[in-house]
Amino acid sequence: MQEAASPEEQGAAGGEGTTTDDAGSSSTGGSDAKAEGGAADPEGTGQFQQELPLSGGTAGGQSAAGAPDTAARPPQTTADDRVTGDMPLSDGPSAAKAGTIVVDGVKYVVNADGVTATVAGWHDTAVPAGDLAIVAKVVSGADAYLVTSVADEAFKGCTDLRTVALPDSLENMGKDAFAECPAFESFAVGERNEAFAAFDGMLFDAPLETLVRCPEGKRGTALLPDTAKKVDEGAFDGCAQLAVIEAGPDNQAFATVDNILYSKDHTTLLHAPARTVAAALALETKTVAAGSFAQCDGLASLLSLGSVETVEGGAFSFEAFANVVVALASGDNYDARKAVWERAGFSRFQEPADPGTVQAPAPGEGGFAFELLDDYTLAVSWSGGSGEPDADLTIPTSGQVNDVSYRVSAIAPGGFAGIERLTNVQIRAPITKVGDNAFAGCANLSSVTLEEGVASLGAGAFAGTAVESVAIPASISFVGERVFSDCSALSRILTFSNAADVAPDVLAGCSGVSVYCPVAPDGTYPWNIGLPAAGNHRCAYGLSFAPEPLTLAMGESADLFAGGTCEVPQGCELAYSYPATPLSVDNGQATGKKPGTSEVTATLSLDGIELARATRTVEVCEAAAEETEDEGSDEVGRGADDKPAGETVQNEVLPSEAHEDDLVLLGEEYPMLSMAAMLGTSETFEVDAPTGQKLICTVLSSTAGTSDRRVSVAAADPTSCEGALEIPATVSGGGEEYKVVEVAYRGFYYSEIESVALPSSIETVGNDAFYGCFRLREVVFEGSGATIIGDNAFLGCRVLGAIELPAGTTSIGSRAFALCAALADMVVPDSVTTLGARAFESCSSLASLVVGKGVDSIPGLFVMRCPLLTDIVVLGTIQAFDPTAFDSADASGMVVRVSTKAQQTLWTEANDANGFGLDPANIVVAGELCTVRFEPSNGGSLLSSALSRRERLSPSLQRRHGTALDLPDGMFKIFPVPVGVSLPP
Repeated sequence: MQEAASPEEQGAAGGEGTTTDDAGSSSTGGSDAKAEGGAADPEGTGQFQQELPLSGGTAGGQSAAGAPDTAARPPQTTADDRVTGDMPLSDGPSAAKAGTIVVDGVKYVVNADGVTATVAGWHDTAVPAGDLAIVAKVVSGADAYLVTSVADEAFKGCTDLRTVALPDSLENMGKDAFAECPAFESFAVGERNEAFAAFDGMLFDAPLETLVRCPEGKRGTALLPDTAKKVDEGAFDGCAQLAVIEAGPDNQAFATVDNILYSKDHTTLLHAPARTVAAALALETKTVAAGSFAQCDGLASLLSLGSVETVEGGAFSFEAFANVVVALASGDNYDARKAVWERAGFSRFQEPADPGTVQAPAPGEGGFAFELLDDYTLAVSWSGGSGEPDADLTIPTSGQVNDVSYRVSAIAPGGFAGIERLTNVQIRAPITKVGDNAFAGCANLSSVTLEEGVASLGAGAFAGTAVESVAIPASISFVGERVFSDCSALSRILTFSNAADVAPDVLAGCSGVSVYCPVAPDGTYPWNIGLPAAGNHRCAYGLSFAPEPLTLAMGESADLFAGGTCEVPQGCELAYSYPATPLSVDNGQATGKKPGTSEVTATLSLDGIELARATRTVEVCEAAAEETEDEGSDEVGRGADDKPAGETVQNEVLPSEAHEDDLVLLGEEYPMLSMAAMLGTSETFEVDAPTGQKLICTVLSSTAGTSDRRVSVAAADPTSCEGALEIPATVSGGGEEYKVVEVAYRGFYYSEIESVALPSSIETVGNDAFYGCFRLREVVFEGSGATIIGDNAFLGCRVLGAIELPAGTTSIGSRAFALCAALADMVVPDSVTTLGARAFESCSSLASLVVGKGVDSIPGLFVMRCPLLTDIVVLGTIQAFDPTAFDSADASGMVVRVSTKAQQTLWTEANDANGFGLDPANIVVAGELCTVRFEPSNGGSLLSSALSRRERLSPSLQRRHGTALDLPDGMFKIFPVPVGVSLPP
């Protein structure tokens, strides 16, 4: 991890990653008028370091037409006498170029198209912190590049990054672009962006239908808009501080039950926030989805009053099976209901308590008391006895009743009233209700923290306390009578929403209180500040910009807030964040300095608490050449690293696009457990693979005096297992030879291997065996072994371009090849009889799928999110279809080729009955099938076929392979091809 540079070092590196104070940021103390601020900021030093031709493009100083480019002009001097050394590459048409532009410490790499750029991360030691604004356009001399993408892992590990403003031009967001950023709280997106939008600080697609990413540092509640229909996999990864995922009652796709996200009908539990300790499942729950509790490290109990039918693989971490108590009510079908959870891996079961049950400390002892409410959540209070709570008290968010954990949803009426020891109280989500008089009369209670998610403050909740100031979160919808009455020390209330129901006497007996609340356009405010004699004040605040961009010429200034709102009460601070190179902001006035398009973010705060934030696009247009040239100057500008502008910092190859299907939900990293540890009986020993990696072998069977000695194999340390891996067919341990028959559960989980050769002795590739092997490109099975491919076996192997399964494979597990984004063609052998649900989910390059003769049923979510899939060949006799087989798939363009007329009829009927979305005309009979072989010839390959009559390659293979493949000598591929599909001449 790089450390943040000092301001001096950042200046030398070409600008700051986040413009603060002296570079691209200004702030102002508040007044009741518009912002008053400091001096204009000096210009940043975003420079360009020599664009180099991409391979395959024009090079050597030639234009696209082949004519020599005009010589680069000498360095120019801008209007403020800063030498920039702009170097246009040509006066004619631009060719595709590669290079790096550094603007305020952020690197932008020119894409292969020569007209767009990708945000690549930060330059040198200028690690972004605080607020980061990504520019919409980067400029070098006569060349301008629209910023359209953020690269994979671009800002990964920026531990102090807090907010990010994305420009209107952005089209693609790379995988893990903001991973491992624990302080990252919110996205802001330009109003005119056609790909993305922000809501509640989270990143969505532009229609607010798909949640793309929740910032890892978001705390308390994540609120989904009513328009939301989908949550991308991995959207909540790393969000360790989330306690509630809230979907409003008007949302048509999702619902929230007990702070957990469900499908609208409550039948599928989709995602539990990471801070979930105890979960009461909705009565209607039938399915617990994969990954739904994978990040809940503190999960202690599950209450299921209904009949759950399916717990999908990966729904829980391995540790949960040993630690979590499942509370099941006795009664009808108890054994069947229990069996579902036992099959999933759970072993601890308990009868839930009856509502009304109270768990209190032993007589004479002090401690928390919990009462089980009708909704199976708890109300908490303090039971006196001889003890008192800590002076600094965090109200617990869960508690146990009869050895089962439940969520605390309320602080009981009078629950902590009159406890003089209390000085500071924190009330966190998922607590939603503070009961009447909950802390009344706590004479020394001076500080109260209410986290987002708290919804109701009961009558007199903090009456007669020493509270000095309090922030009311936006989630508060009810404030009861006299909540802060007779609080003589109270001087400030800060509210983040104008709650609909606020009692008129909330401040009875208080004087000199300033109530900060959002501007109400109609001038109606629910907070009654009382008679003028009380000396209470209402301080309305608010920021908004006009939706259209602000356009400036170089040197021109204009009011950022024209057409918007800027209300900055006394005591508040207004600050601006923006790239310093193209513009400056002073006292709300933006001034253009260099051509470019940028986002300016204004932030209003009070004593470090953010009140409001707004973002506006500012476009600075090019000025005439005579206005920016200084012919008397012969200096050469300095770029990053104090090199002359135009000198290369580095020439990098970066992705120009990021694809949604590359987003892989891989859960959290769990400690590797050997199979012996799981079974508790078998021995383990370590060996070296033929390719040098350390392997752990677990004895599965070892019968004395026989050759029946078998082991499973796993990486001794997956994080250091890399490169080409060959798994041996036999190993020696303790003087005995063993046959390697299994790749263990999570055997190479998250490893760095790039290829693997599996011996013919392998019978089983275990669940999660190669899960998350991002670098794995090649898998070779020797012989006809590997009868079982487990659940998630190759999930997330995103560069695995092809795999040929052995002829003896009988079972392919659920999600076995999910998120293998490079997999283009797949053949399921005839020997396979079991094909798991979602086996090919999000294989975004998959275009051709052949299902062998042994498969007789089409599973659920069969080809989920396979956007390029057009050809499906089904060789067997299908007898059953899961109704969700083609859910989340665009089936309208798919051609399904079946073996008989009867199968065509069956597929057509299933399509109509289940709404698969297939075009009936595309369900066709293929007739007999044959093979096409690709053989080497003169360094390439010729297409030959053993065909009984004239046929052609299927359209998808034709598009990808044409009539020749550049295969290495001695290599060939075999594809089944339906008769009746023509071959190229």
